[in-house]
Amino acid sequence: MSDQPLVSIIIPTYNRAHLIGETLDSVEAQTYLNWECIIVDDGSSDNTDEVIGEYVQTDSRFKYYHRLEDYAKGANSCRHIGFLKSNGNYINWFDSDDLMLVNHIETKMKKMMSGNYDFVCCEMARFKFNNQKNLIYLNYDYSRGKEIINQFIGNLTLSTPGPLWSKSFLNKNKLYYKPNIKEKKDSVLNDWTFGLDALMVTNNFSFIKKPLVLYRSHDNSIYADRLNSNPVKFLDEFEIRKSYYNKILKHLGSNNQVEKYYLIRNLKILRNLLIKRSKTLHVFVEILKSNHLNFFKKISLSFFYMTFILFHKGLTNLKYD
Repeated sequence: MSDQPLVSIIIPTYNRAHLIGETLDSVEAQTYLNWECIIVDDGSSDNTDEVIGEYVQTDSRFKYYHRLEDYAKGANSCRHIGFLKSNGNYINWFDSDDLMLVNHIETKMKKMMSGNYDFVCCEMARFKFNNQKNLIYLNYDYSRGKEIINQFIGNLTLSTPGPLWSKSFLNKNKLYYKPNIKEKKDSVLNDWTFGLDALMVTNNFSFIKKPLVLYRSHDNSIYADRLNSNPVKFLDEFEIRKSYYNKILKHLGSNNQVEKYYLIRNLKILRNLLIKRSKTLHVFVEILKSNHLNFFKKISLSFFYMTFILFHKGLTNLKYD
């Protein structure tokens, strides 16, 4: 164990007392022994303190903190606090409802040490609720040189539990889950933007082409609930995607896949905003800029857009063919 570098596993949690025990059991079962598990609570109102307290008492590798009041509520802040508390040379952020296979950390560390990589990333298999028998294997595209494109369009998915990071790489490039302190609101698309930021500063990474994480799928995720109840989140998503769209085109140049995906996502955001009777003009203007729409398609979309604004009919016609 003394020859093994310390790995910091950082887990934000909120009202997951009924699930987090399974997650922590999977951490405790790791074949790789030199880890610390830092759990940061986001203000839970259930018996999370009691559940995690039992793990802290029986295994000193578990450490428990609460989100500071200065930070916005949300997983982003908790991940940041966990990073500041971490002592490991390697970082693996994780989620409080997912599970690690027993060789999760060991396999990643072997790959990491074999090439002295900035990060390595494994695949995930999805299961629904508590049924681990029927796993859904996610499709990844590992085409070399297309990682940024594939992350942007969702074919790579460097999501939170997948990557193991070199802490020196994170510090060198100031790559952290950054909390929003001034506006006191958590951002969206955190792991998507984090992955893109990393891919734009390094080519020194490797992928483990098998699942080491079991990702729990919920019918109603916390993220989906927040989006459905708050159209501001759709606007936040639009602004974030627009920012990274421009960054990627500047980094890579014009790219058909990126531009087409961006158009389709904006059309989905537009429909969601229209359903919520929210402001949409700036989103629609961005859609009309797309090179994937010819003149007649732009006229057609404009007609259906104005029809819905005036009469609240024809929403299904706002789509890309």
